[in-house]
Amino acid sequence: MRIETLFSELNGFVIFDSKELISFKKKHINNSDILTPLTETNLGDEISANGVAIPIIGVESDDYGFIMSTNKLTYLKKVDVQSKGWIINSNGLLNICGIGYLKDFNLEKLIESNKIIKFEVPKGWLKIDIYGGLNDQHIPIIEIVFSKSLEKPKFEGDISINFSF
Repeated sequence: MRIETLFSELNGFVIFDSKELISFKKKHINNSDILTPLTETNLGDEISANGVAIPIIGVESDDYGFIMSTNKLTYLKKVDVQSKGWIINSNGLLNICGIGYLKDFNLEKLIESNKIIKFEVPKGWLKIDIYGGLNDQHIPIIEIVFSKSLEKPKFEGDISINFSF
């Protein structure tokens, strides 16, 4: 099982498919600041409901481990917070970065500076559940559980869930 770590830039993270996010940005946003329109307009709801990106908010400033699991929770023994019902349209890679990097989004810079992690996943629609908790070494872990869907799943994610644990 592969654990990747990231710092919670601006107390949150965002899970996204880079092709979908860049396409959404070109269609709706005219500059590199993706974060402001997502928090100050209805684009935040739209980006999640359409399977482009998933926010993880309210986390403490710290390094977090990320694990990707298929179909069921496999790593965390004790779950402190969970958020279910998310969807994403994948081109084969899911990316995760600190949510603060959406303020001046530049995918190439994030990759060059190791501020992004990538996980290979199936192409197409995925249902996603997110779990947070501490592992045996008391390291904060976010486990992302995905399952493949043949068609666009119903979006039921709750953006207001606070991931402080």
